[in-house]
Amino acid sequence: MFTFLIITFLICIPNLEPEKAFVYGPNEKPYGKTYEQYAQIFWNEWVNQDATKSASSEFYKPLKCFTMEIDNKIFLQDFYAESPTNRDRTFECTISQKPIVIPALMEGCSYGDYSNLDDRNDNKLIECAHSHNPYAIVEVMIDGESVKNINDYRKTSDFFLLNVTNPANAYNIEPGKWRAIMDAIMVVVDLPVGEHDIRYKVNQKLPEIIAPNDFPLKTDVKYHFIVKPH
Repeated sequence: MFTFLIITFLICIPNLEPEKAFVYGPNEKPYGKTYEQYAQIFWNEWVNQDATKSASSEFYKPLKCFTMEIDNKIFLQDFYAESPTNRDRTFECTISQKPIVIPALMEGCSYGDYSNLDDRNDNKLIECAHSHNPYAIVEVMIDGESVKNINDYRKTSDFFLLNVTNPANAYNIEPGKWRAIMDAIMVVVDLPVGEHDIRYKVNQKLPEIIAPNDFPLKTDVKYHFIVKPH
């Protein structure tokens, strides 16, 4: 009888170990999509942001919380910033429990970036997409733990159509449907209910021999989430 009571007591004790965030691997297809596809989805939405909402613009106005909800997933803000005044950002967000997509490093290039018709070719796009990312040092941390082998998450997409609809976009790309390509580090994570922190940092500068006047880009984006049941 005594042994039975002990076993029953142990079974009834709740699991006090908090549930951890689940990070999808670099070669997985979270929710049926590759990381290359997530980069395309993100860029089609992000490129159409008004300048006040895009960290790539001098007119950017940081919000208390910034997310983009696409296809029942929560996409965070792009890491990039043009000037030292808006590189480091901290957000406080209360969200429902949905997959989180982290755009830790992005380089998107399209025919719409070039006014010279001779520059509108695939070789130019590939060169553009790979111009900076190889020199970036990236760290993604979730609840204080770094995502391992983060460079394995860096993927180059297939060519796709970039649909630019906002004439006031921060990148000054002419509205239209443009052939495009992405090189990016995207991370998809599931966060359990509760409080969580996501942080992504980038240190990027081209070598002096390649671009002596290239400015160092150092960004530090922090999100504190209160995740509620969906």
